[in-house]
Amino acid sequence: FMKEHNIKDVDELQSYFVKRMEKFFNSKGKKLIGWDEILEGGVSPTAVVMYWRSWVPSAPVHAAKNGNYVIMTPGNPLYFDGIPDRNSIANVYHFEPVPKGL
Repeated sequence: FMKEHNIKDVDELQSYFVKRMEKFFNSKGKKLIGWDEILEGGVSPTAVVMYWRSWVPSAPVHAAKNGNYVIMTPGNPLYFDGIPDRNSIANVYHFEPVPKGL
């Protein structure tokens, strides 16, 4: 399959799959929503990006400038499955969802 479609590696295979699914969803009047990794292979502005990787701060800015809607769900401070500390509630309360650069 990969040779037939000129796909070099698994990263390109993932991009192929995401783009194919995006076309399918759009043809049904729906939108693709994916974690911010979908940006790495390129997506159309119709895709919705869920930003979760706090260690990639450029992702939500890149998505917004590409015209994508962005749902801000960064692991720090919005994931509650880790060990809580005394600042967890304060960090969530003070979280600024609009990233610098927008």
